[in-house]
Amino acid sequence: MIRGIWAYLLIFTIVNCANAQIRKANSVQNFKIQLSKNIADVEQQQLLQVLPLFMIKGDSIHQPIDFSADKPGMKLQQVKIVVPNGLSNGIHAYGFSYNQHGIPPFPNHTLIFVERPSGLQTQPTRVWADVNHDLDFSNDTFVVFKHSKPTVLPLSSNKSKYSIEISTFRNNEFASFQSMYKSAIDLIRGDRVYFGTQFSFREKRLNTAYGVLNIGDDTIYIGVKDVNSNGSYKDADLDRVVLSPSIQRFELDNSKPLTNNLRLNWLGKSFKLITVSAENELIIEYDPKYRPTRKEIKLSKSLLVGQKFPRLKFCLAIKKKSTFTKTRKCIYSYKPDRILFNSKHAKRVWPDRKKFDSIQTLIVVWNAYDKQWDLDSSLVHQLARLPKNKISNLQVIMLNFGGSGKYVHRYNQRYELNNAIQGFCSADLARKFKIQTMPQYFLLDSRFNVLEINPKLNQIQR
Repeated sequence: MIRGIWAYLLIFTIVNCANAQIRKANSVQNFKIQLSKNIADVEQQQLLQVLPLFMIKGDSIHQPIDFSADKPGMKLQQVKIVVPNGLSNGIHAYGFSYNQHGIPPFPNHTLIFVERPSGLQTQPTRVWADVNHDLDFSNDTFVVFKHSKPTVLPLSSNKSKYSIEISTFRNNEFASFQSMYKSAIDLIRGDRVYFGTQFSFREKRLNTAYGVLNIGDDTIYIGVKDVNSNGSYKDADLDRVVLSPSIQRFELDNSKPLTNNLRLNWLGKSFKLITVSAENELIIEYDPKYRPTRKEIKLSKSLLVGQKFPRLKFCLAIKKKSTFTKTRKCIYSYKPDRILFNSKHAKRVWPDRKKFDSIQTLIVVWNAYDKQWDLDSSLVHQLARLPKNKISNLQVIMLNFGGSGKYVHRYNQRYELNNAIQGFCSADLARKFKIQTMPQYFLLDSRFNVLEINPKLNQIQR
């Protein structure tokens, strides 16, 4: 009899485990994302980076400039090159772009050849990159640079498609920077003849390869930054995985070092990076039922669905007499059950606990100068006004980022936001809220657990 019971329990356990695995398998989604496009991240877009051009004397060039190592009067290494075929008469130039390919004599740079750089500001100019690093430009192709718009110059011929974007500085653009850069070059140029910053290139490294991840109705741009500019996007613990709501906003603040089985978080969702394949393809696993550990929550770049919203204080936008107060309130002082249970009308309006459980809070972190706010503001205004029956299942807390007290107070009055608590989000609060987009919305239940981040505003019930 006892053996029969144990056998029954064993079978029951095995069946349950099998069912659990089936349920998990049914909920888990696997995605393959091809890193097919390259872009300069926000850091590269903001950098003032120069690719200095020097005069070629005959068929000889000097070593690349290295500001961290070159010194005035130092002896320069000189090598012979093979110039491109069919060059026009005139003075030509060379330069170097940082690129860790590992091939001597310049393992950390790719050599660039420019035909008649004196015409960079006025006419189309041919530019070559020594992509096979053999110092022979006769077997390389060229791109035609036009001063009116940036030009993409590939630095490799392999699948990584590592490239840079080149443009020129206008006459008075960053004039102080151009002058300082020329002075710095003059100190260490030695026998090299420098054409000047205006007749050199402004360079941006297109070293972030990205693709698109679609989870449900959400579109996430996911990329890998080639931090050491070697054309590979698989260098563990060095290259970084970056998430963005748009292709213009790849920022290192929303990135993590590349590792196997890396856990990524974006606007409340948590998913896992399995690997980066040899074909620059990301393998992503998404399990909507996954529950992160406390350590993962702490290290996450986003607040996560199901997580308790932080118990933090913010300044109210309240005007008393002619000045604005600095009254600080805790987010949790607006917890729905606290407000309504303490109200003398609570019992009449909300007869049972289920009503309280249905009340939600929408926290809006906004900036009036953000383009997305122009699209979202009308929907937020509708939610932040009381309905005709004066009873709402939704309360709205609006936290402005960057505006003055006078501006926020008048904003509230102008749009009659009588169902909104208006306050401010400081830079410190933004870090603790783990803001990843602007504006950003947090939909909370009556216990201030995160239900959704950036929900569809037109689907929220009030």
